[in-house]
Amino acid sequence: MASKYSVFDHDPEEERKKDPQGPPLGNLFAAARYLNLLFSANGVRWAAMGGFAMICRGSRRTTRDVDIVTDTIPKTLWTIIEAQPRLIIPNTRLLDGVIKIFVLTGPSYQDRECIIDRPVEADLVIPGAKGTPVLLAPHIVTLHVTVGGQTQGFYCLNTLYMMRTKLRHCATRTMDRDVIDLKFMLDTFRDEVVAIRNQLDDGDIEAFLDRDYIKELGDAWRTYYRSLLCG
Repeated sequence: MASKYSVFDHDPEEERKKDPQGPPLGNLFAAARYLNLLFSANGVRWAAMGGFAMICRGSRRTTRDVDIVTDTIPKTLWTIIEAQPRLIIPNTRLLDGVIKIFVLTGPSYQDRECIIDRPVEADLVIPGAKGTPVLLAPHIVTLHVTVGGQTQGFYCLNTLYMMRTKLRHCATRTMDRDVIDLKFMLDTFRDEVVAIRNQLDDGDIEAFLDRDYIKELGDAWRTYYRSLLCG
């Protein structure tokens, strides 16, 4: 059985201050690989989103956790994770459409890509929450990443929903990392973004273009990004 932690005693911002870099990359991939095996064994579709998915797309940014959207209902998801001794789960089931868990990773768990033992945070998002698709299957892509000399495939949200979720976050919170991720998507996957721009929210696009980070790049860059997103 999984062990449990108190949601009310857990302070993610305090943890970020104590350890701003977060877990090593190998531990992040070990956590994602474990969850892939767990969900696949239980017939649950899943896709990475957020910072971990950006890393799978080639971004060099850091992240502290693995954000995952699944295609199952919270009750089924809870039954699956509650039975796993490698997981630390909350003492309350769902907050704001997310179950925040921790995956125990490292050499003690035969994770070959790790050099230290480390719990890794994983946010399990229910379909439709935080801008994710209600129907997940059509919006999954497989991305291949080389970690520790081994190439692994991970399921991630496609370009449409990577843009939708990141634009939604950009419009509803102040972290620069959301803006930086969107800039990376526009710079790296320009043609893919242009192909789906008519399916993006106009208000969220304007919120992105109005962020100080984008304005400080100068009018030429801001105009360029507007042309990619709006035509």
